[in-house]
Amino acid sequence: MAKIIQFPKEKMKTPPQSKKELDAELLNNKVAYVDDVANHYSSSVFNKLAMHGFNVDDEDFIKDYAYTIESLKSCLLRNVGVTHPIQNTVEKDVAKFCGIDVTSDYLTEEQEQKIEEMEEEDKLI
Repeated sequence: MAKIIQFPKEKMKTPPQSKKELDAELLNNKVAYVDDVANHYSSSVFNKLAMHGFNVDDEDFIKDYAYTIESLKSCLLRNVGVTHPIQNTVEKDVAKFCGIDVTSDYLTEEQEQKIEEMEEEDKLI
């Protein structure tokens, strides 16, 4: 019985035929690479957060985390010269918040009171 070699069913990939095709392929490769890197690290961090006791099944957490991952992708894409829609938001937010201490936005009234008391104690010393 003779061995039969099957003819490949998939079409062989031809090299880019123009500068436009080359640029498109390069862009697709950059985006695919960034997606792979971001997915790798996002799943690692997600698992670590779950192990540290954060409720990663919470719907709000998932929304916030998805936004975080898109931000990471945007950062990496900018680094390789590709634009991402979130980059416009980042520009505005950095201009708005850079150099401004926004931590007080996250403090409870009780925590703010303790900080004020500590500051008063420091003035007395």
